[in-house]
Amino acid sequence: MNVERLRQSLLSAARRNPPSGAVPYAFEQRVMACLRPGGAVRPDPGSSLVLGLWKASIPAMAVALVLVGADRLIPGPGGSAGWSAAAFEETLLASAVPDDELWGTR
Repeated sequence: MNVERLRQSLLSAARRNPPSGAVPYAFEQRVMACLRPGGAVRPDPGSSLVLGLWKASIPAMAVALVLVGADRLIPGPGGSAGWSAAAFEETLLASAVPDDELWGTR
């Protein structure tokens, strides 16, 4: 469809139907204030924040997947790749076990 012809038909239809009394005060000014000079609608600040957070979550998920894959594939100091229950328990309880050298009881 020809864009100029569509534009002319929309303008002529708008001229044939003047606004009624039910149109809120300054409706046209509010609509025009939302339009950019190029004709695009200005995004809502809340939606742009949500869109930015959504875009930031995608690289974060990619980095997390790479790190999990590297942990699974690269062997640790014990020679085994991936997580083991014993290594996890040792790491988790390392700070909970009292160290005799730290307190000077030896």
